[in-house]
Amino acid sequence: MRAEQSRAEQSRAEQSRAEQSRAEQRNTVIDIIKALGIILMVMGHAGAPITQWIYLFHMSLFFIVSGYCIGDNYSDNFSGLKLFIKKKIKTLYIPCLLFNTSLLILHNLLIRLYFLDDKIYNLKSIFIGLVKCILFSGGGELGGAMWFLRTMFISSIIYIFIEYFLKSRNIKEFEIIKSLFFLSLLFFSWIIPYNMPGYKYVNCLTVLSLYQIGHLLKKYMIKIKKLYFIPCFLILVICGKYGVQIDLNANQICNPVIFIICSISGFVVCYTISQLFLLFEDQKFLKYIGRHTLSIMMLHFLAFKIVIFIQIIIGYGKINDLKSYPCYIVNSGWWLVYSIVGVLVPLWINYLYQRIKKLRIDK
Repeated sequence: MRAEQSRAEQSRAEQSRAEQSRAEQRNTVIDIIKALGIILMVMGHAGAPITQWIYLFHMSLFFIVSGYCIGDNYSDNFSGLKLFIKKKIKTLYIPCLLFNTSLLILHNLLIRLYFLDDKIYNLKSIFIGLVKCILFSGGGELGGAMWFLRTMFISSIIYIFIEYFLKSRNIKEFEIIKSLFFLSLLFFSWIIPYNMPGYKYVNCLTVLSLYQIGHLLKKYMIKIKKLYFIPCFLILVICGKYGVQIDLNANQICNPVIFIICSISGFVVCYTISQLFLLFEDQKFLKYIGRHTLSIMMLHFLAFKIVIFIQIIIGYGKINDLKSYPCYIVNSGWWLVYSIVGVLVPLWINYLYQRIKKLRIDK
């Protein structure tokens, strides 16, 4: 009897370790996908030759991953809903507000340093800028990537609210209803005219379908097989070849069907590549990048100024060219230099910040 009980306990322990190992592996894959996404974003902003291809899917990756990572418990009750909103305020709204406000305060200094090509702000301009920062609409050129945090913040709260509402009504097929509703919002956002007031917020409706894709992948444990890589990669190549243009910031998605196809194809390609990285013993660097995407997103445009300054020093331009945005000279392989600096410098700044923060806490 005791022997059987011991074997049962051992079996449960082994099962628990196996589940923990699979969970750690899933987390590593997610981190690597995020790392690939942020590297592709920097490459796109650096003027890489494959920029149009990158734009087909690179930002969609983050919304699909976010949908995959959203816990079901947040929408189970009102307490979970409040906790989710507090979490998003802390991780998305406050960092965006602080960063954009910092750029606003430093605006006139950045102009004098030739980092910006803009007019000097007076008190009225600063006040208007502060209001824009509060409304997720500030940042200017150097905060150009902050649209993503705005879209992520608003869309994630809309998503969790809708899921909470459907669950609270005890609707059995709420996943189907939710999917159809988000698809209808995608088509609706596609037909909204560009000149409509507040159009910059429309992409919050567009990306809800991406959250749902990620959520369904996790909920129903849909396996992405390696054999899907080639057809998905070919889809992206063909779309790029025939001039399909997607820009989530401007809510330019070509059409909803192509947008969804490209988004899923991009996710499958990056997921498969991430799985291949698991074959290597050490994925620390990619995991580190994937866990610090926010720093790269915030600081890569500022990091680009280092490369422009080097180009000026070696005789490719004048000091006034430091105002160039986002880059200056990108041909002859310079886009690669911008990409490397745009990733590594923000990581280094983040590392220094964390070290200083730790030293202050230790004291």
